[in-house]
Amino acid sequence: MLANYYKYFVLVHIITASAFVMTMIIMQLVVTNMMKRIPSSDGKQAASTFVQTRWIPIVDIIIVLVGVTAVFIAIINWEMIIHSTMLIVKIIFGVLALSAAYSNHFIFRYLKKYLSRTNNNPGLLNKINYLMPILNKVALICGAIAVILGFIRNHISI
Repeated sequence: MLANYYKYFVLVHIITASAFVMTMIIMQLVVTNMMKRIPSSDGKQAASTFVQTRWIPIVDIIIVLVGVTAVFIAIINWEMIIHSTMLIVKIIFGVLALSAAYSNHFIFRYLKKYLSRTNNNPGLLNKINYLMPILNKVALICGAIAVILGFIRNHISI
C-alpha cells in the first residue's frame, strides 16, 4: 500500500533534505555569526525571539520529515542498499547528521532550557553548551555529504 506513495516520499525527502542542509548552512554560517557581532539591544532580542519561536519549529518539522522519509525509502530499497557501498556510506552520513540534529533539537535544547531556568547543575549546562555547537557542525557536514552522495548516486552514474 505505502509502496504506491514511494515517489511522493522520495520527493518530500529530496525537498526536506535540501532544506535541512540549507537551513544548517544559513543558521550556522550566517545567522549565528551575525548574532555574535550584534551588541545587546532590543533588536537583537527580537531577532533571537523570532528565530526561537518561528524558525526553529519549522526546522523541527524538516528534521522529522527527513528522518521519516529516509526510513521509509530505506525499507523499500533495502535489497538495493545492502549491495551498494555508496548507499551504505550515504546512510551512515545521513544517520550521523540526523542523530546530531535530533539530539540538539529534541533533547539538549529542552535540557538546556530546564537547566538554565532552574540553575540546578551549572557543570552539566556548560557541557551541553560545549557539545551543542559540535553536534551542529556534525549535522551540517554529514548532512551535506549525504545530500551530495544522493545527488551523485542519482545523477552521475558511478
